[in-house]
Amino acid sequence: MAKEYGELEQLVNDVTSLDTARMTLRWALERLNTIEKEKADLKKNLTLAEETSKRLQVKEASLTDAYSSRSKTLEEKEDFYNKLEATMSLLGEGKLDIQQLLKKEAKLDSLRH
Repeated sequence: MAKEYGELEQLVNDVTSLDTARMTLRWALERLNTIEKEKADLKKNLTLAEETSKRLQVKEASLTDAYSSRSKTLEEKEDFYNKLEATMSLLGEGKLDIQQLLKKEAKLDSLRH
């Protein structure tokens, strides 16, 4: 009878070990599924971040070009108004002849066209 009890106890231990192994495998499988899901989410987020980065780089380049263009235009306008102010000052002081200025302007117009 002791032998039968020992065999029965061994069978119970074997079943317990199998249940423990099965639970461990289930936990490992769930953990692997969770890791795979997190990996997929991270990959998706990385793709979105890269696309956003590319769009922002294009936008930044466009804004930089627009800024440069506007700065150049403003500098040209400022130069023009400074020259106009100097010309008006010379005309007001009588140091510049209007006829001479008109001839110079006509010559510049002919060179532009």
